[in-house]
Amino acid sequence: MTALTSLFTKEPADNALRFHGQAGHVESYFLRANDPHRPRAFWLKQCVLAPLEGPALAESWFIWFDGEQRRTIAQRV
Repeated sequence: MTALTSLFTKEPADNALRFHGQAGHVESYFLRANDPHRPRAFWLKQCVLAPLEGPALAESWFIWFDGEQRRTIAQRV
């Protein structure tokens, strides 16, 4: 289902959050941008982790890959 279709139906979009408070759940979403001409990229990552015991946790990450400098920078935000 596309996002446009979900506007006109009661079905959630394909990329809708599926976490509803249940234990034992892991969910991740990525947005990647890879340079087509050079060995570098950045990722934006969002994760939901709900362990079997304990509170759920949501995190967002920014990750920069630079193959020319042989460097990776990751920052939780």
